[in-house]
Amino acid sequence: MSAQSEGNYAEALQHYYEAMGEQAIRQGDSEMREAWSDQAVQYWKQAIALTPGNYIEAHNWLKITRRFE
Repeated sequence: MSAQSEGNYAEALQHYYEAMGEQAIRQGDSEMREAWSDQAVQYWKQAIALTPGNYIEAHNWLKITRRFE
């Protein structure tokens, strides 16, 4: 699998985890929302590592929320 394909896969998974987090919020489960958010963060980090420069907004969000090392 190419780096770009892996980046697209990571981005798709990130969107899935983000959506699941939003669903957890609607259900009033803040702990589950945080768990899904943590997974989304991991996939954004993976996508950024595989294709640097393609996810500037995500990179900035990770920095602002202090989730990027």
